[in-house]
Amino acid sequence: YASASEAANASRGVGLTGGAAEALSSTTLLVTLSERDANAIKAVVSLGTTVINTFLRLETGAVADASGNTLQDGGDVVQASVVVADTTPPVLTYCSLNLDAGVLTMR
Repeated sequence: YASASEAANASRGVGLTGGAAEALSSTTLLVTLSERDANAIKAVVSLGTTVINTFLRLETGAVADASGNTLQDGGDVVQASVVVADTTPPVLTYCSLNLDAGVLTMR
């Protein structure tokens, strides 16, 4: 389990549910967020906009090395060293207009 939070000691955060991880080196792990997790983080406007408000907490067992050894002392909070802003504009993928009900649905 991993969570993103807006402060090192914050109880308010977003639990990560998916995505992918890639080892860039023996000490660097690149985590790509799932669309669901990215949207959940974006919904908290005070989270994930700069390194000042972006932290990651990994629970025990959340990460394993090449030998299968898992993280044993989880719960440590690490501040992000880089935050890349979302520059992708929203896209309308569905639209429905119900004139009887007076409802416009957009996704």
